[in-house]
Amino acid sequence: DSYKNIKSLWLESNGIRKIEGLDNLPKLRMIYLHQNSIKVMENLNHLTNLVTINLSHNMIEKIEGLTGLVNLKNLDL
Repeated sequence: DSYKNIKSLWLESNGIRKIEGLDNLPKLRMIYLHQNSIKVMENLNHLTNLVTINLSHNMIEKIEGLTGLVNLKNLDL
């Protein structure tokens, strides 16, 4: 259960196509998903502690679920 305390997650350059599997990371503040193959920004709405999201150098076509990200200060697309 120590993963529930993760505050920063670096997943750049991993060929990721979909944002998923982050349901049990309630304390996540920063996520770095740059240089992947993501087309839709999704499945982040429940991560209300997120301050920074880096999705640059992807293939973003659609952005969803920003309303729950009340602490978001940095969004890099």
